[in-house]
Amino acid sequence: MERLSCFTHTLQLVIKDGLKEASGLSGTLAKLSRTASLLHSSTSFKDRFESCFGDATIPSANATRWNSTLKQVKAYVKFDMQNLSYMLNSEGHKALILSQRDYAQLKELIKVLDPFLEATDLTQGEKTVTASVVVPCVLSLHCHLQEIRGRVRYCGPLVRALASSLKTRFTEIFQAVKMPGCEPAEGRGPTKFPFMTAYFIASVLDPSFGFQWLKHDVQLDSDDKDQLMTQIIDCIKAEGEKQMISTADTAAGPEQGDVPVSPPAPEAPQKKLRMFSHYSKTPSSTNSRSVQAQLTAYLDLIDNQASDPCFKFWQQNKSQFPVLYQVATQVFSIPASSAPIERVFSHGGIFMRPHRARLSCSMLSNLMLLKCNKDV
Repeated sequence: MERLSCFTHTLQLVIKDGLKEASGLSGTLAKLSRTASLLHSSTSFKDRFESCFGDATIPSANATRWNSTLKQVKAYVKFDMQNLSYMLNSEGHKALILSQRDYAQLKELIKVLDPFLEATDLTQGEKTVTASVVVPCVLSLHCHLQEIRGRVRYCGPLVRALASSLKTRFTEIFQAVKMPGCEPAEGRGPTKFPFMTAYFIASVLDPSFGFQWLKHDVQLDSDDKDQLMTQIIDCIKAEGEKQMISTADTAAGPEQGDVPVSPPAPEAPQKKLRMFSHYSKTPSSTNSRSVQAQLTAYLDLIDNQASDPCFKFWQQNKSQFPVLYQVATQVFSIPASSAPIERVFSHGGIFMRPHRARLSCSMLSNLMLLKCNKDV
């Protein structure tokens, strides 16, 4: 069985690698963190802060969630710089006042990391498909870093470190798309594409993406792109043929030892009315179409019309693309992040408190089932 690492955790490691190299930002972020701590620990400071800025606040950062640091920065830069500096000075915290350069660094940091925040939020959902966004997110983030590299003044080391770490930690994806500078090391053969097959198949079978990421975010000539597209299509065809074989085996009949099931009674044939005799129905051949034909029709469909949300699209088109629907059902069930299951464990910890230590396993299971599915 193949194991895929948590995308969100790996992305957090990329951010940590970047911030380690951005030594110029560490002092600024430390001042900001100290200000937020004062706001949540000092009553007098909080009262003065609220008298100046009302109910607005600066959230605390969590060391295990990098996006909490970015949200803290975004909240901080919304305040008027002069008023905040005056308040800090009057409260005896002159060392925490940020300079014009510090503010410029924070605003530039937001521009660099905002797409990473979007990618993190996208892949932590519980009721949306997350496997399909991994490949587009990684490639889009790479293009974002390449594009912003020449426009940053203070965050150059951060951008370079992020780009390097992104290539290192997602090297299988970059090698699969033959990204320049990500060739296999000496003495090692090329990375086999099937290592990340599920993510690539999921991205193509998500009507929001299809092959758009290949057209816009992969730096290859047209021949190499066509070759990569053919390779992915072959993987989807192979998975589809497995599904067709599995379906055929299931429909072949019960295995020895299975309890025989009586077939349903045939319905009486409907009498053909004379006034509708000129109506002719063309028998649908969708179910018998090859995987290749279904895949071609699917790609044409998503290219020529506005795409629906993933679940809605496949519910509406599962009869038109039955084999692809089965493949999509399999790959979409793979979570890109472990965040949803970690939330389940958190609920379990809330239920199984010390003074409820006599909860039975069945009761705990039922409570968690109700809690985690209350909005379904």
